[in-house]
Amino acid sequence: MVDEEYMQAERVKGLVDKSDRLLASIGDVLRDKRATLGISQRKLASLSEVSKSFIHDIESGVANPTWAILTRVCRELDISLADLVVEACLTKSPDLHLSDDALRKVAAYSSGIETMAGKSRAVPKTTN
Repeated sequence: MVDEEYMQAERVKGLVDKSDRLLASIGDVLRDKRATLGISQRKLASLSEVSKSFIHDIESGVANPTWAILTRVCRELDISLADLVVEACLTKSPDLHLSDDALRKVAAYSSGIETMAGKSRAVPKTTN
């Protein structure tokens, strides 16, 4: 029984580590994209309707933003949510292997949000 509990704890730890690395990689991609476009954190926060400190926390890999918030931020940086996740995995953390199924789900979600919003800024607001 102890071995099963230990193995479960190790699996959970591995998932948390992977999640933390993915969030950090997403933050890196967003920061690079923002800098390339010459947009300040303050301006991106205003356009995305979140606080500047939340943009900073996302870019630092500290925050765990919702998909809706990431979609709003991505829209302002002219990158899709799916492309953000793929770039984060392939260029920033090549050792992070997301399954094809996981990437398809992100792409489907991203496409659904953009369709719902009519490619406008009407992505649902959530609190941060």
